[in-house]
This record gives sequence, C-alpha cells and structure tokens, in this order.
Amino acid sequence: MRRRCALLMLLFILPVVSTACAEDGPTDLETATELMDAWVAGWVAEDPYMVAAVFTDDGEYTNPTGTETFTGRDEIRAHAMEYTEFILNARRIGDGVASENGGFVFRFGFDAEAKSYEGEAEVELRDDLIVRMTWLNYEQVN
Repeated sequence: MRRRCALLMLLFILPVVSTACAEDGPTDLETATELMDAWVAGWVAEDPYMVAAVFTDDGEYTNPTGTETFTGRDEIRAHAMEYTEFILNARRIGDGVASENGGFVFRFGFDAEAKSYEGEAEVELRDDLIVRMTWLNYEQVN
C-alpha cells in the first residue's frame, strides 16, 4: 500500500510541484539581462569568444550602423575579433524593457577612437540564448 501511495504521489503531485517551482524561476527579462551583462563582459575582456557565446548557433547580430548582419557564432566571433581592441568601456545603461516585438530593448554605451557612443539594441531569445540582436539606434555623445 505504501508503495502505491508513493507511486501515486510521484505521478500526480511531483509534476504540480515542479511546475510551481518552474514559475518561480528567472523571467525572460532576467535571462536577457544576464545575457546582455555577459555580452558586455566579453567586450570589456576583449574576448570575442565571450561575445559570441551568448548567441544561439544560428544567432544573428546586426552591427550598430545596421550595415552588416552576422549569422552564427563563428561570424559573430570573427566580427568581434575585428573590433574588441577598439571598443572600450562597454557598458549597459539602466534596465532592459520588453519590446512590442516580444524581445527586450537595452541601452548601451561604449567608447571608440576617443569618442563616446550610446545606443539601444533589441534582443530576442530562444532556449535561454540570444537568437537575434539588432541595434535600433546609436549616437555619439561627446
């Protein structure tokens, strides 16, 4: 009898408990924020592998000028390799917000060639990684 009760508990109660626990886990915005912080840390460390690691295998990154899109970690890493020595003081500014497209918008700052820039980028997630990151705007601030 005890075995049957234990089995019934495993079959019926455990799924309910695990579902309730999953709902208390990180939100998509929290996940996106962690990914953005890791992406920024990659630029600060001048580590293109860290920059690319936050993307899915088929992730897309569009550069701040919107002139090029890099697809896949290898292309994103190669792009970052070209620029890690020029991009200084990368930083996330404030908190991200949900976008109308189901993604999240973050504001960033960085320095390049003795000038400071700020801009916004939208990220979309899949499987707790970035599937798409597109700069919406950026401008020189000094």
